[in-house]
Amino acid sequence: EGIDYVSCYYLKNQKMSEMEKHILNEITMHIKRGFKVVGIHVDGQFNNESFKKKVFPVTVHVYAPGEHVGFIENSNKTVKERMRSVIHGLPYEHVPQIVIISLVQHVLGHLNHEKKKGRTMSPTAIVTGRGKRDFSKNKIKFGAYAQVWGG
Repeated sequence: EGIDYVSCYYLKNQKMSEMEKHILNEITMHIKRGFKVVGIHVDGQFNNESFKKKVFPVTVHVYAPGEHVGFIENSNKTVKERMRSVIHGLPYEHVPQIVIISLVQHVLGHLNHEKKKGRTMSPTAIVTGRGKRDFSKNKIKFGAYAQVWGG
């Protein structure tokens, strides 16, 4: 059974080197916490020997275009639903890209801090070693207006 830890990175470009850097980061983070990473699930653009050598001995499961991967689709669906519910309450007609990027991080942060049924630790606690969130540090709600004075 998986940990259900979801991560997402804003990519400056679609270059393979940029994506590989983040994938290798994730693999390294899991290994440092004592996990044995046995496989990763990717689409066709990662179906090359260079990438497979970089992540070896991790098995690379490559999916064809249009092929359904249930657990990934369910995860994406959950994130999108949470984002829509937050966006619905925002006072904007058009949501800027920087807000969308921050919202993805916000939603994943909350999802990763939720304990799953029957578990004693959240995915974040398992993967990163960080404990419970300190909600006393949350000063303003996501998407709220703020007036800043720097004088």
